[in-house]
Amino acid sequence: MSSSVKIPDALLTKPMPSIDTMTIDTSILEPLVVSKTFCRFQLERRGILDSGSAIQLGIVVPALDGSEKVCLPIKTGIHCAVKRAILRIGEKVIAITDDYAKYQTIHRSFKTSEEKSQKEMVTKGTMDVMAPSPDEATVADGKYSLRDTTVTKNGAGVEFITPEEQFMPTANVVSTPFFHIKLSELFPMMKNVQLPLYLIDQPGVIELFFNTQDATSAQNGTLVCIDSVSQAAGTYRAANVAPESLKFLCDYLTYTDERMSQTAQMVMSNEGLTIPYEDIVTTNTNFQSAAGATTLSVARDLGVSSMNLRAILGHYGPVDGDPTRDLLGPYSSVAFKNPESIQIRINDKQVYQRPLKRETQKQEQIAQIFGTDVSILNSEYSFDSVVDKTTFTKTNPMISQSFLLHSQNVTLTGSQHFIGVDFSSPGNFGVTVGQKPVQIQTDLIYSDEQDWAGRTVCYFSLVERHMKLQGGMVTVSS
Repeated sequence: MSSSVKIPDALLTKPMPSIDTMTIDTSILEPLVVSKTFCRFQLERRGILDSGSAIQLGIVVPALDGSEKVCLPIKTGIHCAVKRAILRIGEKVIAITDDYAKYQTIHRSFKTSEEKSQKEMVTKGTMDVMAPSPDEATVADGKYSLRDTTVTKNGAGVEFITPEEQFMPTANVVSTPFFHIKLSELFPMMKNVQLPLYLIDQPGVIELFFNTQDATSAQNGTLVCIDSVSQAAGTYRAANVAPESLKFLCDYLTYTDERMSQTAQMVMSNEGLTIPYEDIVTTNTNFQSAAGATTLSVARDLGVSSMNLRAILGHYGPVDGDPTRDLLGPYSSVAFKNPESIQIRINDKQVYQRPLKRETQKQEQIAQIFGTDVSILNSEYSFDSVVDKTTFTKTNPMISQSFLLHSQNVTLTGSQHFIGVDFSSPGNFGVTVGQKPVQIQTDLIYSDEQDWAGRTVCYFSLVERHMKLQGGMVTVSS
């Protein structure tokens, strides 16, 4: 956020420099429009909208029977429900997050194991913390396995390692678990800035477009992943967001009259109040498939010309039939056995003196965006520690056991290979892109069948936009 812009302390999410009285009023809003694929909430014009306000939702699997076990994609959780999120004020679109589930899956890989296990397992339905394997046959080898699991049996008496029962979707809204997604997760702008709804004359609206899942193998994992026994028998289940579960738990903040009037004076002044915020531009593309081992050079343009670019995130999604979908759905980001080389060109200049190829360098680059190291196993991020460097075949598996009778080694190894580059630094809040688009050059070496299938690629460009509040009206930059 640009340091030259003065934003009232009441609108920032960071602690205030001085003690003040704050009142929190909570409303439980019903959606104005709701279905299995869409809902719309309208915000009340009062107070300051707290970024911790949350939307409640649950997922149901109508045809599920007692012999089948399902879970939410283990690294995405309830975020898998949302395909697209839009924040509007009047007719103005303030923020859009496309491919939201993939975007949040990237973010979650930087959260600590304590937060994932002790908080998000309950609030998001995720199940992705790794620990030394309890399997006596492999524990001496130092292998890892998912923790926080339980053992159950299906109708045929087959034992399963599964999530705890209270976190598993069911066939109806009465028994299925409900989870929550915060506004600060839906929209990057809400991580830093809160909206003064009491000073905006136009109605605020939040629109959510939901993913759905049909009973086919191609859709498996979009909302729920089914156990291996059912999958082997050709059994797949349709799933959807339960419209009856949707509620908006909305918190409105009110401070002392003096502080609220100071903010009002800025908005009602001739200059108005200009708020810089972060938004996302999403670019979807692919790495093409091949008939066998080959090399490819792929150039992709990102449409962020004339924008202030803060960072780029990349996600290498799986195609149909990729084994990582069995537990992670389409939200895994699949690494290459022989690492890809990456070069980025912006304003006719190369970002890297030499293309990035080492997996450790890629980890270090994306860590700069989040200000912390990635919090997953090295063998989850890439195949670097588990392949032979001559043949690039897996020879040193680091993950053991099964989950829903799917091999963790097959589904989790190399499944969290996100890339990123940070353009911000102290005193520098991004780089202004000229008329030419940003170009990402990726050199690929396909070495096995998982690579030959290609990838569905999604780039998230984090850009700075500006919202101006003046006299109760809102305008936004392009």
